[in-house]
Amino acid sequence: MTMRFPFLGLANVTLAAAAAAQISVGPNVQVSKTLAADSHFELLANADPKDPSHLIACSSIYPPASRSSTVVYASFDGGKTWAPTLGPTKLEGSGDPVCTYGPNGEAYYVALKSTAGKGHTWIWRSPDGGRTWGDGVPLLSTDREFVIADNTSSKYRGSVYINGTGSVHGISPIGPGMDRDWITDLTVLYSRDGVHFGASKRGEVGNRYVLGMGNSVVLTDGSLVFTFGEIVDYSSGTGPIAHPRPSGRMPSFKPSARTMAARRWARP
Repeated sequence: MTMRFPFLGLANVTLAAAAAAQISVGPNVQVSKTLAADSHFELLANADPKDPSHLIACSSIYPPASRSSTVVYASFDGGKTWAPTLGPTKLEGSGDPVCTYGPNGEAYYVALKSTAGKGHTWIWRSPDGGRTWGDGVPLLSTDREFVIADNTSSKYRGSVYINGTGSVHGISPIGPGMDRDWITDLTVLYSRDGVHFGASKRGEVGNRYVLGMGNSVVLTDGSLVFTFGEIVDYSSGTGPIAHPRPSGRMPSFKPSARTMAARRWARP
């Protein structure tokens, strides 16, 4: 998928016969033709594991005369034509869009959105592959979330996972009496049936700060693996650990290193 500002487009690349060992490149298709005047950013797309003609694409969108939003496009002819099926009006004020398919062709869309001043991670489900969508469900707040479904043949097939950066208020990783406003953690929101959400797992990172979340993958045994960035020994240099405050101001600090890490959550 390619973007030509301010459009959302799809580059059609298909493999020819294996014996010929060639790649056939088809014409670019403008996914965002219906909303061609609006700028699109943060582009993601996914394909139905059961039907190659079913595709969805999601994006942040910036209409010139209204608030920023997100939008989901769907195609049912292999990417030849596209139409918005969720948003942008209904999703006004949302951000960080991600989308995926479940093992039976059901589609999922996740975005961050605040309601009445409180942030939530929202998920929408489409039982018909992106044609129509049910009501959104608010979940725990995360940051730069990603979503994936277990499409393997494991016993957890059909589970849906959302991994993101979480935060805990009033808990310090450096011992009792050392109160801090916030610490970050690794949060996984999940559903075992792909319909009912609300369960979560949280993992602490100790004397570190989660610096950006990466996408996740599901292994053939049903384990969930995702990457994330971190600041090691996140401290002020001479004093106790400093963490971002709710105001958004960042205290001064001298991180000893930036690293990339991976977390594997083996299924119970």
